[in-house]
Amino acid sequence: MLDVLAHDRRGSRSLRTLMNLRWFALAGQALTIAAVVGIWDAPLPLAPMSALLLTLAASNLVVDRLQRFDSDRTTGAVVLFDVLLLTGLLALSGGPANPFSVLYLVHVMLAAIIATKRWTWMIIATSSAGFALLFAFNVPLPPELGGHAHHMGGGSYSAHLQGMWLAYTASAIAIGVFVSRLSDALRCERDRQEHASRLLGLAALAAGAAHEIGNPLGTIRIAAGEMEDDLLAEGGSESLLSDVRLINREVERAKTVLQRMAAAAGELRGEALLPLAPAELLAKAAALADREQRRVQLDLGPDLPNVRWPAEATAQAIAQVVRNALQASAPNGDVRLCARCAGEGVAVEVEDSGVGMDAAVLARVGEPFFTTQPGQGMGLGVFIARTLIERMGGEMNIVSRSGRGTTVSVWLPVGVETP
Repeated sequence: MLDVLAHDRRGSRSLRTLMNLRWFALAGQALTIAAVVGIWDAPLPLAPMSALLLTLAASNLVVDRLQRFDSDRTTGAVVLFDVLLLTGLLALSGGPANPFSVLYLVHVMLAAIIATKRWTWMIIATSSAGFALLFAFNVPLPPELGGHAHHMGGGSYSAHLQGMWLAYTASAIAIGVFVSRLSDALRCERDRQEHASRLLGLAALAAGAAHEIGNPLGTIRIAAGEMEDDLLAEGGSESLLSDVRLINREVERAKTVLQRMAAAAGELRGEALLPLAPAELLAKAAALADREQRRVQLDLGPDLPNVRWPAEATAQAIAQVVRNALQASAPNGDVRLCARCAGEGVAVEVEDSGVGMDAAVLARVGEPFFTTQPGQGMGLGVFIARTLIERMGGEMNIVSRSGRGTTVSVWLPVGVETP
């Protein structure tokens, strides 16, 4: 949900920027027409050109009311509409002989930066076709502007303009490809930074909660322990003793949750990085997730190298993934936990025997406080695990299909930095 909101905000900003550029373009076009008429006294068809400029102004007012709709679609449609308006203005003022035909490239650049690839290619194709149509449908420039210096038939001037059209089409395609790729790279980097910023904020919140709640939980644990000792010594009722033991178990459960939250916040930063065998670490993770150790099936590949991982942090992260897999599987269903060598690291896979997730749920997995198991957690499990893994320089991917279960793949380098 946070990613969707961030995407909507970026789309709205792009649309507002485009609106401001359109007002600037409107003013520039109006001043250019006024200068041509005032300085050279050129008899331009002012009525239809003014109508096009008024259409641009009116459409900008309409766009202001469309910001709450799909911003990507609106942005692309607006740039495409501007290409059509520019084609009309050029057709009324010399067609391909008008030097302002270079403004087609501005629209292609804008589309490549703020619109989707589909809209960018539509705008490239439309502008190229519009430029080509100017050769057949245009109002020639007046003599004051050199309109009759060369004829538009088969002379050298015509060949030059046709070469300009070919050059424009090639340039537009190149700009569309390279600027789109650059824009995508910048957008991905911005998304990564925003995601990292949100993770740091939530991690700081988790660290504060773990610290503040840990102290009263410790007090409750001590008081409950003393109550249990007193009840045992005095032969208290079994119901009270059962309640006290329930309090102890719930306190221990709450402390475990706080430890995982603290781990995500980086409080295991001082954990020593000692060589350890992946088999031992995965066995520990399986034990943390499944105390009876009956439903987790270990499958270890040959020649697994010793790794330098923070043992507690890594075990907690993998255990959380295994715990989710156990919850997603049937009561008697098994979970497969395997490890293989993968390049300069180790790949760990957790495969459940559940019913899988549809695309809508899968897209939200990993969001803080999102859970498909109400009453069994706060929806921080995958978020915490992913945070730890990414801090250790690793990656986590989730593949799931309805009716086919879910597979979580984790890759970690053989040697990692302390989270």
